Amino acid sequence: NYTNSSEGFWRGLNELREIPPDNRSDLRVIVFFTDGAPNTFTSVFNFISDAPHTGSIRSSDGSSGTPYGLWKPNFINERSDSPYYYGTGIYSQLQTTQAFPQYYNAHGDDGDNFPVLSSHPLRPVTQWDPSVDTSQDLYVKVNRVARNLLEAIAAKSRQEGIFVFTLGLGSRLTMGTGPQMENGERERGEDLLVRMANLNDADGTGTPGEYCYAGAETQEQAEVNLFNCYDRLSSAILRLTM
Repeated sequence: NYTNSSEGFWRGLNELREIPPDNRSDLRVIVFFTDGAPNTFTSVFNFISDAPHTGSIRSSDGSSGTPYGLWKPNFINERSDSPYYYGTGIYSQLQTTQAFPQYYNAHGDDGDNFPVLSSHPLRPVTQWDPSVDTSQDLYVKVNRVARNLLEAIAAKSRQEGIFVFTLGLGSRLTMGTGPQMENGERERGEDLLVRMANLNDADGTGTPGEYCYAGAETQEQAEVNLFNCYDRLSSAILRLTM
């Protein structure tokens, strides 16, 4: 579903959470590999004409556009079954303040598993107000939630003592994408990856990891860069066991 990073990361975290405590390793690590910035997220959506449905809504990497949805969260670029794929008409189906949940709930009620963090609240588009927000407003907020949700789940992972390492490949990571502007520039994908791996949480409980950029050169050079990144991250992980 385009770049649904938070869903992929959640699945990695869930794999680690499902290991019984007595069988868990003292060292738990997530290595997140991507070639772009998040622009899609999964949730339970409440529509004005249909029952609630779990799916993914996407923006794009541009500064403006139209949201599309819903997509199947477990497949690549596959539309939800009828009647839940509305395409660009998704905006007209979300004309209720209850369209989005209070918490990330794509896999059930995660209010307990993902409590609101002071710096990274897991609240998908709760500021949505269809009485005043336009389709462009929805586009901006979907893009912002896609990024914030990934960073929030990474922050939660670090709070649980899991090391987060990130690896990026491709030119899109070093280009400003999305509609959000900061200091006159759009956020780069690798800025987010650095924060996911390296920033401790405000209370100091986060576990720092490492970010490696494999570049965007020719295919042959990219393979060399990837090998170097794998070697660098694996060495960093090995040092944690000593």
